[in-house]
Amino acid sequence: MTLDQLGTVVNSGGVVLLLVAALYGGFRGWWYYGAQYRALEKDRDEWKSLALRGANLAETATTIAARGRILTAEESRQAERAVRGSIDAKA
Repeated sequence: MTLDQLGTVVNSGGVVLLLVAALYGGFRGWWYYGAQYRALEKDRDEWKSLALRGANLAETATTIAARGRILTAEESRQAERAVRGSIDAKA
């Protein structure tokens, strides 16, 4: 379809057709509207945070294993606070 043909369709009442096509496309999931897009961004950010937390936790566990000793309960809490602090600082 050329621009001339598109102009002809719009001039001959195609505005309603274009609106219906836009709504249908949104319904079929061809694109996302504002609120839906923001919800997807929020979900993406939550998953990213969880992935970073898991990576930091694995790094801490690896560091502890490399030291060759078991942490006390207080050291463990301090390490967890450090991991959470680094995640919050990145967010």
